[in-house]
Amino acid sequence: MSAILLNGGIIHYEVIGRGRPIIFIHGWVGSWRYWMPALQNTSMNFRSYALDLWGFGDSARDMKNYNLEKQIELIDKFVQEMGIGRVALVGHGLGALISILFTARAPQIVDRVMAISCPMEFNSVNTRLRTGDLGDLSDWLLTKSTIHDPARLPSWHLSATRI
Repeated sequence: MSAILLNGGIIHYEVIGRGRPIIFIHGWVGSWRYWMPALQNTSMNFRSYALDLWGFGDSARDMKNYNLEKQIELIDKFVQEMGIGRVALVGHGLGALISILFTARAPQIVDRVMAISCPMEFNSVNTRLRTGDLGDLSDWLLTKSTIHDPARLPSWHLSATRI
């Protein structure tokens, strides 16, 4: 497990391979693990990174970092801290949106982007996803089953139970 400290919080990432850098950015309710097959397949030709966004996987949980602006800033600081020059980004869902927004702000850094399942228009995102709170969203998206309880628990509880 690899981690760096950014803005006072731990960001977990994994990296394998050699060559030009490529960063894989997971979607909502995901983590770096989503990209394991892609990391393995690209590592022969690329230096392949996959990281956990703020509040996901093994990265720090702090609600003030959960907005798009902070996630985009995370990618910027990660690239700087790792000493990455030009980079290719591959994002899925939320990760695709973050990739596109980061590229718009730093086109001199991004060599290319692959955006998978990215809503290209804000209004195409379901209203509940745009305006709902976490409790409402989890009730709407998940069936009432104990298997989904971890998704309904506050983030402080998840980090406490992980120990």
